Amino acid sequence: MIGSWHRQGLIAVHTVRTAVRQKMLGAWVLLAVALVIGALALGEFNFGKPELKFIADLGSGAIALFGAAFAATATIQLFFEEMEHRTALTLLARPVSRAEFLLGKFFGVAALVAAYSAGMTALLAAVLRVREMALVPEGRVVRCDWVVIVGILLWLKLTVVAAFSLVVASGARGRFFATAVCATGFVLGHLHDLAHAAAAQTSWWLHALLADAVCLLVPDLALFSAENYDGAWSVLPWRIIYALAYTAAACALAAGGFRRREL
Repeated sequence: MIGSWHRQGLIAVHTVRTAVRQKMLGAWVLLAVALVIGALALGEFNFGKPELKFIADLGSGAIALFGAAFAATATIQLFFEEMEHRTALTLLARPVSRAEFLLGKFFGVAALVAAYSAGMTALLAAVLRVREMALVPEGRVVRCDWVVIVGILLWLKLTVVAAFSLVVASGARGRFFATAVCATGFVLGHLHDLAHAAAAQTSWWLHALLADAVCLLVPDLALFSAENYDGAWSVLPWRIIYALAYTAAACALAAGGFRRREL
């Protein structure tokens, strides 16, 4: 058991090192940074206190959007590079199972999105603080716990996106198809309530096909959106449980699919 975790850890470290050298992944991060810092330009319009909420919503939305692209791209690109360069065969020729290889890749991406979430949340907090001191010099308006919750929800969301992308990549034969499916899944993941509302007007079997089946396969990403956070810490444990359950199920499904894949 210890040896298995050690092998997965080594693969995760290798994944992180490889990802750092990827130019496209860095581009997603730079875009998110530019958009968040660019929100400081709103100071020229002097919107007052509502500007802080606008920056918070714009910043958290941009970070989540580019972060999802980062998580999906990292998972798909790193997975298919191992397939195309045949380095996966070299690893699997050693005492490394396919499940260990796949989990090592996932843990590496999870570490990457954790660093991304922490860094971007800190950047958003700094931008909000700068504008807060300019707009409200007499006191604090932005709640520190809100910023912390946003960072945690962001990490959970991106980890779930990475897990979903891993399932798709393990069964797909090409990057383009996998990317298209992940993009579609990201959109559907924010439409669970709409899908249930629309399917409720149909017959029970169509409801099960359109809503229940889709919602079971595609994660409910709206749960982790900052705008859906009502300010209560009590909602966080349920988000964590959902993320862990979906991630575990997705990794198991991906491992099963990868075990039957021809390399």
